[in-house]
Amino acid sequence: MALVYGADPAARRASLCQSPSDSHRLSRKRAVDRSARGVRVNVSFEDVVEAGARCLQQEGVESSTAEAVVRHMATADLWGRHSHGLTTRFAAAVASARSGAGRRRPRVIDDAGARLVLDDTNGFGYGAGVMATDHLIERAGDHSLASVALRNTSHTGMLGFLADRGARAGIVTLGFTHCRPMVTPPGGKAALFGSNPIAFGFPAEPDPILVDLSTAAVTYGALLVHRQDGTTLPDGVALDEDGNPTTDAEAAMSGAMMPFGGHRGGALAAAIQLMAGVMTGAHVFPKGNEGYGLLLIGLRRDAFGAADDYDRAVAEFAHGYLATPAVQVDDLRLPGSMRYRQARDAAGIIEIPDELAIDLGLRGVSS
Repeated sequence: MALVYGADPAARRASLCQSPSDSHRLSRKRAVDRSARGVRVNVSFEDVVEAGARCLQQEGVESSTAEAVVRHMATADLWGRHSHGLTTRFAAAVASARSGAGRRRPRVIDDAGARLVLDDTNGFGYGAGVMATDHLIERAGDHSLASVALRNTSHTGMLGFLADRGARAGIVTLGFTHCRPMVTPPGGKAALFGSNPIAFGFPAEPDPILVDLSTAAVTYGALLVHRQDGTTLPDGVALDEDGNPTTDAEAAMSGAMMPFGGHRGGALAAAIQLMAGVMTGAHVFPKGNEGYGLLLIGLRRDAFGAADDYDRAVAEFAHGYLATPAVQVDDLRLPGSMRYRQARDAAGIIEIPDELAIDLGLRGVSS
């Protein structure tokens, strides 16, 4: 019988969610550095969202923002994207909350109906990204085509999470974001670009067609996972602080990542830096975990024709794509479909380190 963890307020102790900063740092080290060699346990998705949100609320984060932050991270785990999941990111979210980020809310700079500009005042990027997406959904629904620019924000999480949210509301969603320098331009040996992901979400059945990719050869979140697990990086994806090739994740975090695809990936990274850093009014080259930009563009699926015609055309595309002869079984799949398959297979259960489960006040129950 599998062991599943459920919420148990009585199980709480001095921990990540209740302690002052010294205990927090110890707990963060346990939750991150021991994740590979410590015991990992199964937890209910909804229970961990509730417990994690309650933890952030204790640090002054407004309830809807707290829920959005933890649901985003838990969804990353559900999708198998652990580089953005609770093990890798939650302790940093608590630290951000304690710094006061959770008390700051985005403010409107310019509202022109189909175009909206928000300033996050360097608040909680996860929550601000969801808010920007919901504005996009509403405005694209009203105007067929809309854009939302979010400036002066922090890390907004998986861009695909936002594109998925828009697509499920019937909006073709495009997203661009940047961050502090961590990727070198092609031919360089020092960080200049962010990891600069780009995402597209297309409404489809049973799930959106979701494109979500970083323009870095290896993402910062993947570096965190490699460091936690003590594994080496592939060759040719990172440089150390002296500009020499490295396969050591710790050295890469002090150096730079390479763009994928050489000059082609570097050109795309440059375009995203311009979209997210210039067009939004954010910092062109952010310092630290602030001054980031997020640009979202949304088109209602009937923007250029009937919604039924869109649905038929997308279904035709998906059928043609999947009907292509495959080299091996399961090699051919629609973009994003592996995330949704993993979520269905998980059946509402995700895996986290036992120390994090204890920190969140989750106890074992049999399933």
